[in-house]
Order: sequence, then structure tokens, then C-alpha cells
Amino acid sequence: MPRLRRRPGASPDERRQLRLLLDRNLSHRLKGPLAVAFPDLAHVRDFALERSDDTTVWNFAKDKGIAIVSKDSDFHRSPA
Repeated sequence: MPRLRRRPGASPDERRQLRLLLDRNLSHRLKGPLAVAFPDLAHVRDFALERSDDTTVWNFAKDKGIAIVSKDSDFHRSPA
């Protein structure tokens, strides 16, 4: 799995502030192994968004200040 790059010199506290939302095309089972590094990690199903369209997920994440992790190649085209 590729590593996420952080700002050079980022403290451990800053790394823990990164909130991630796994899109529906990623397994909710990833939460377990990644929770140590990203305690605020969530999956769309945690918010009953697993059947929502990309725009709904995008707007939810934007409103909550959460970065989206997705394998969807066109997810970046969703309106913000």
C-alpha cells in the first residue's frame, strides 16, 4: 500500500488530525489496519452513505472537513 506523504516536519499530533473517509469502492475492513495511523478514519457506510452518489459523498466530506479516499478514477470531477 502506498504511503501518504505529509508536510515535512509534521508533528504526530498533526498527522492524527487528518480525517479520512473511505469511499464505497474500498472495503470497510481497511479501517482496522489503518486505524492506528488514522484514528479518525471512517467509511461511507458509517454515515449510511454507501448507496449515495459521488456528489452527496463529496458534499458530506466537504461539510465535515474530511478527505475522501477512493479508487474511483473520476471521483475528482464531482462538484464541490
